[in-house]
Formats: sequence, C-alpha cells, structure tokens
Amino acid sequence: MRICLVSNCNNRHIERLAGYLISRGHDVHLIAWNIKATFPSKVHIHKLNSSKIPIYREISWILQTRRLVKQIRPDLLNGQYITTYGFIAACTGFHPLVITALGSDILIDPWQNLFWRFTVRFAIRKADRVILLFSPDTAVKQISKLGTSNSKLRYSFFGVDTDLFYRSNKNLSLANKIGINTSKYTVINTRNYGPVYDINTFIRAIPLVLKEVPETQFIILCWLKYDGALDMLVRQLAISKNVLFIERIEHSDMPLLLSLMDVYVSTSLSDGASNSLFEAMACEVAPVVTDIPANRPWIIDSENGFLFKPGDYTTLAKKIIHLLKSSGIRESFGTRGREIVRQKAEQGIGMAKIEAIYHELVVEYSVSKP
Repeated sequence: MRICLVSNCNNRHIERLAGYLISRGHDVHLIAWNIKATFPSKVHIHKLNSSKIPIYREISWILQTRRLVKQIRPDLLNGQYITTYGFIAACTGFHPLVITALGSDILIDPWQNLFWRFTVRFAIRKADRVILLFSPDTAVKQISKLGTSNSKLRYSFFGVDTDLFYRSNKNLSLANKIGINTSKYTVINTRNYGPVYDINTFIRAIPLVLKEVPETQFIILCWLKYDGALDMLVRQLAISKNVLFIERIEHSDMPLLLSLMDVYVSTSLSDGASNSLFEAMACEVAPVVTDIPANRPWIIDSENGFLFKPGDYTTLAKKIIHLLKSSGIRESFGTRGREIVRQKAEQGIGMAKIEAIYHELVVEYSVSKP
C-alpha cells in the first residue's frame, strides 16, 4: 500500500509507526511541518511551508496538503491527532481517510472551545475510519456527543517493543552523566510538562515522602521545555536537592534510565493508552498512577500497581512510601507489569492492528468504487 500520514513528525510514536510500515514493505509518505525527527531513509518526507500569521498559516497548510495528496496519490490517507492533523487531512476531501485519536483530541480539546469541537466533528464526519489509541470505554460519553458512528470506530495502540524495553543492570555511566545516585531510591515521572499532566501534584507529594524516606531522588523528565513554575514550586517546598529535572533524553536511553528507577508515577488528569506507562511496566518499574479510565485496563490496584485519585498528593505520597519500604511488592508489581505488556501491549500487536485496519479499508474502498 501507498500510505500517506499527516502528523506531528516529532512524535517518536510516528517514527516507530512509519518504520514498522516500511519494514512491512509499504510505500510511506509523511506530510508535516517543523521536521526535526529522523525517519528511515525510505520514508518520503513532504515538508509544509509555514507562516507566523495564524489564520493564513492554517489555510496554507490545508492547501499545500491538498496539492501534495493529489501528487502522491496514496491508497490511504491517515491524519494523526484530530484537532489539527486529522482536520487538515479531512479538508483534502481524499478517501479512504483514516483519522487517529491519540487521547486529548477527543477527551479534552473539543470541550475547551467551539472551534476545536467543530474541527473534531468535521474530521470524524469525513473519515471512513476513526482509530482510537485508547480503550473506547475511556471516552464513551465524549464520543457519543461528537456524533461518531460506531461502525467507523476501531481500537489499537502503538505499544512497546519489549525486546528493547526490559530491566537491565544499572548503567553507571548514564547515572553519572545525569546525576543519579544509584545507592538511593529513585522515583520518576516521564510525562510532558502541561496542565493535563499535573506535575504539580507529583511535586507536592515529594516533601511527604521525604519525611519517611529522606534520601529519595525524584526525576522529572519533561520532553517539552518547561517554564519556571515547576522550579519555583520545588524551591518553595525546599526540596531542590532531591529533585532532578531532565529536559530531554535520547529515546534509546529510556530503557537504561527506567532500569535505574524504583517507582514510576503518572499524575495525568487524562490519558489515552499511555506508552510512558507501558515502557515503565516493560522495564519492571512499580507504577503509581491516577485512577482514571485510561489506566484501569492496565493497572489493577494492589495487584500490579497502585491507583490514586487525581490531584490527591497525600495518597500519592503514601503509595510511594509503601513501595519504597516494600521491595517485595515493588518486584511483584514489576514482574506482573511486564507480563501484562508482553501479553496485551507489545508493539508488534498494536502496529499489526493498525496495518490491518488500513488494509481492511483499502480493500473495502476498492470494491465499492464504481
């Protein structure tokens, strides 16, 4: 198949999807702007010209994408993240069209303003398939309000390559480079900085943990550059010596970093199928995550991790303390977590489902064409 993706090309999951599709022998084209990531050489990159003038910029992207799609003549067009890339793909008028919801584009964005709600509804109406990268149960109410036909919905996930993500011996070179003391307990949050990830709740739990386990280190990995608010809160709570901010790390080093950790925390208020959680579970790091619909299919409280109410930093602190003081529970959660990922969230399973959805639609569309 000749597959054309319209997407945020700096999202590492898109890199993996493109690489998988290439490995399967497909002709892959990517339409994007602000391209920084490195893709396999066989992926055809089509960079959109940009502008600093907001309305003109978006109209220009739509027109450029329409022209490029006509030139590429794909068998299928897939817009990933509905409010922006999915909307632009839908504006081309091309079929068969797949749009992919990553999480916030269904769960949060449409309910923040009328324009985003319009873009999502428009893209859904034009799409032949809507792939949800999270369990449909996570967004039943939102999906019904957006008028999505159930016949269009399909479910998959990007997943984790457990041949790459596994618990290894502590890498002292990486630890020294980052500034991690391997003789101390370590707790990590690998989510982006932004309101939906609620890093403030994680930070507010830290002083409570330190009262019980004083030498604990807390790692905050922000894939996007954070503003000074987090630093300010850390200083106000007088926990600077126990908190380490990492702005970015090579994704190839993530398994090594996670293998240095004792506990993984996500304070996210909303989520799709979280690859950050899958990566931690694959590396056998005991998870403490918010009790939200997206996490419940993966974490059974007290069996392979702990759940806590979003924003409840007191309970979060108690769960972290319990894990740090209980090596047996940590190890048990880690072992069970990896088993779950290998059974249900292996990268090959998720990517194959996406490929099958593409194939199903291309065949259906070719049969229905006059």
